[in-house]
Amino acid sequence: MDKIRKPQIEDGIAYFEIKKFVDCSISHSERRDFRHALLSRVSGKGATLSNFDFRYAELTDCYFHGAKFDKCDFTGVKIRRCNFRTATFEDCTFDYITIEETPVDYKQVVKNLPDRPNVAQEILHALRRNAVTQGEQKAVRELTLLEVDQEREHLRRALKGRGEYYRKKYGTLSQKLKLRARAIGLWLSHYVWGHGEKISRLLTTCLISVLLLSLISVTADAFSNPGLSVLDAGSVLMSYVTGNFIDLLGVDSDILPARPVSVTATVAVMRIIFGGMFAAYIFRAISRR
Repeated sequence: MDKIRKPQIEDGIAYFEIKKFVDCSISHSERRDFRHALLSRVSGKGATLSNFDFRYAELTDCYFHGAKFDKCDFTGVKIRRCNFRTATFEDCTFDYITIEETPVDYKQVVKNLPDRPNVAQEILHALRRNAVTQGEQKAVRELTLLEVDQEREHLRRALKGRGEYYRKKYGTLSQKLKLRARAIGLWLSHYVWGHGEKISRLLTTCLISVLLLSLISVTADAFSNPGLSVLDAGSVLMSYVTGNFIDLLGVDSDILPARPVSVTATVAVMRIIFGGMFAAYIFRAISRR
């Protein structure tokens, strides 16, 4: 690393002198300290950049296609309209980055995530927003799930009070209750519809809900009619499943079997909830195109 720069102080205000690098190449640069610098249209195509310090720098319209970054620090960096396509990163730091309209292999950044779930979540959020601008739907879905996983890990550590940070910030009962409620919500979202990213899981949840409702209805019938045989109960169950599923789809059919009002009301509520989830999934998929 270059000699550590110290901020200048004027009228009690500490600041760094802004260094500007425009229309140049740093592929063979002996300088490695680019903290707080402005880099515009800078190239490093295919270069191997080791121990470079880009903390709090701004990179605009830079070209690092195929570059190899080793032990570089991108803390607080702002990246706009750059090209990091096929670039690789090893032992790099990306805390609090901002990245926009920049092609980059997000998996290369993900493998450098810190062991601090709240910070890792912010990095993934920045990558996800960037992927949206690139129209990378698959990357957006995968980053969404990774981001939620980090939030769940953050909540888990906070609830268990792991580390001084979590014990101080989330030590009160009211804070714990809020964290628990959020954790339960994420758990349900994960299994119900994969946080809005897995339509197959939503369909599975619909089928399971219909089956459970039908089983409850048959059980209630069995208690009210002790003479109901197993064969008849199976027939009633199939009738309930068919009717509830058709009703859930909102199909108006004359073949629907007679069902208690409580069952039809429950199916109507399920139709609103699952219908809203399905509409949200479709809208999200279309908006990312």
